[in-house]
Amino acid sequence: MTSISIDAGTTAIKAVAHADDGTELFVARGAVGVRRPRTGWAEQDMAEVWRATAAAVREAAQHLPGPPDMIALTAQGDGCWLVDAEGEPTGPAVLWSDGRAASLVDRWRDAGVLDEAFRANGSLTFPGLPNAVLAWLAERDPDRLDRSHAALTCGGWVFHNLTGLFAADESDASAPFLDPATRDYSPRLVELFGLSRAARLLPQVLGDGDRAAPLRPEAAAALGLPAGVPVVMAPYDVASTAIGAGAAAAGTGCAILGTTLCTEIVRAETDTTGEPAGLTVALDSTGQWLRVYPTLAGTEVIDWATSMLGLPSPEALGDLAAAAPPGPGAWCSSRTCPRRASGPRSSTPPPAAPSGASPSNTAASTSPAPSSRA
Repeated sequence: MTSISIDAGTTAIKAVAHADDGTELFVARGAVGVRRPRTGWAEQDMAEVWRATAAAVREAAQHLPGPPDMIALTAQGDGCWLVDAEGEPTGPAVLWSDGRAASLVDRWRDAGVLDEAFRANGSLTFPGLPNAVLAWLAERDPDRLDRSHAALTCGGWVFHNLTGLFAADESDASAPFLDPATRDYSPRLVELFGLSRAARLLPQVLGDGDRAAPLRPEAAAALGLPAGVPVVMAPYDVASTAIGAGAAAAGTGCAILGTTLCTEIVRAETDTTGEPAGLTVALDSTGQWLRVYPTLAGTEVIDWATSMLGLPSPEALGDLAAAAPPGPGAWCSSRTCPRRASGPRSSTPPPAAPSGASPSNTAASTSPAPSSRA
């Protein structure tokens, strides 16, 4: 069975052509931009993401002997990709790395809402989750919610363009609203976050038996493929990575180095005890769960450090770091590091600055080599 596998990431779209025996034949890549119109915001042009996806699939398809027997899709998770009833965006996608709702999440934390929600489904809310974004929009831009028909994720957006369906994979639906017992949205959690009026925006949840649909004619024309090719919505990227890495049985795990850093372990059941931290994500319809501990300190921090130190490339940053002597030569505070380095998706608080520290002795003003190593 030949196939094309799509990975719609935060900064790049990839489409991989596979032969009948699973051999990788070709990888097509396309860059997508992250817009930051205000401090702490992270958005994407939804149409750009779809165009990049279509272009990558068209290129990959040229390396198959004929049309693929199937298309599989995974993507970045979380965030909020709002569309109207015709499937058109009602504004830019708000990404998982967006921090505009930080103060709202702080209010929820102070009120005990986050702890109560964690005891219900094992996920700790951060500003880039759909509940936080929807609540922020309800306060700041209610008209956009009124104009919207569905709150999708990136995977749901691409799947809609491919099939015409408004849907979410169980993994994407897990945080923050999924009820582990029913594997569907929890009315209690929706109400807890004050989003009863927005419940209509939550798309259908697809499990293992429902995750395939035919390629619709409009998408087929855009991709240069015949209509009707089966399209499979796979779990979102962190869950798909665990499966692909072989972490599919209870007690196994893996770590991801990407736009986000993430450590995850498979569990046979949910665990809502202990200090609230991380996310609980449905791994598959057999009842297994993924305990996910992501941070915002991923590869974007490398780009940030390269720019901060005035270096020409990430490779130069690595060379500089390799030349630095081991030991504590620099520290990175919340005043100098980008918010994502110890931001709302981290399961631990940011480190404290050394006593008496000020912006003048931050990483940006210490010698470059120790700073690059830090």
